[in-house]
Amino acid sequence: MVNKKNDFNTINLIQILMKPLFMFIILFIFAHSSVYASDDSQKIEETARYVLSQATIPTISSTSGEWAVIGISHSGLNVPDSYFDSYNARVSNILDEKNGNLGRKYTEYSRIAIALNSIGAPTSNIGEKQFNLFSYINDYDKVITGDLGVIGRDILLDMLRAENID
Repeated sequence: MVNKKNDFNTINLIQILMKPLFMFIILFIFAHSSVYASDDSQKIEETARYVLSQATIPTISSTSGEWAVIGISHSGLNVPDSYFDSYNARVSNILDEKNGNLGRKYTEYSRIAIALNSIGAPTSNIGEKQFNLFSYINDYDKVITGDLGVIGRDILLDMLRAENID
């Protein structure tokens, strides 16, 4: 017999997780389009302003954290440095408080590293305890708990390789 309560929770969870990812994908596509009309740049700005209004205090969190920081940083919107600096400071504080342990979801480390990279912040020597996010991301036995951890790690490594080549 099918447990309808679990099916409902799974559907809700998927919907909750897809909203910030969808917002990020749309913003990322618009921001990285090599040729776009002024109408598109207006849509990018409107989307970035909306995301900024929803994630006023970015922290470690897919919805109000990494996806917002990544999308806004790539949008071209003029955002005060304090917005990104406050995210960087919160990440450092949380990693210090939790002794670098963000739980069993290794997608957290990948998302944080991608977000930090997108704002030009270091992904190693973070916080007073000098955490290196790569030490978590490169632990293959732990990262391979799901596809998103591996995908996040690979995206980050591609971003870093592209920076070194250009």
